[in-house]
Amino acid sequence: MSMSLMLEAKSYRSMYAFENHICVVNAKEHLTTNDNGITAMFEQVCVSRPNDQRPILAHLECVGWVEEILELNNGVLNIVVLLCNWVKANYSKSNATVKRNEYGFILVNFGSLILIFDQSFAFPLNVEQVFFF
Repeated sequence: MSMSLMLEAKSYRSMYAFENHICVVNAKEHLTTNDNGITAMFEQVCVSRPNDQRPILAHLECVGWVEEILELNNGVLNIVVLLCNWVKANYSKSNATVKRNEYGFILVNFGSLILIFDQSFAFPLNVEQVFFF
């Protein structure tokens, strides 16, 4: 007996998930302020050389925006994923990519984007909404 799965994908411009309003970057491009910013903390295994026997688990904070919201359904599993552009958060004064202004708002230098790769995807559970100006 052969079981055939139906594959379906839907794209959204915005969504509410886990107390966050998440929307794609071009959904509100005509506005001065946008709520399409997100931040997330990722874990990455770091080694000093290829045969390093003592890898270190590092926490990497990223700030970015959502390019696409995709709902994928194969008939068994339904999942929402976000395709994102990220900047690695660096708060050091000399080459900071992220700063907070005197009002507590986040200012991001998007001149140092991380290239799109397999970790460009995130789940709504793992991101938090931020506001950009």
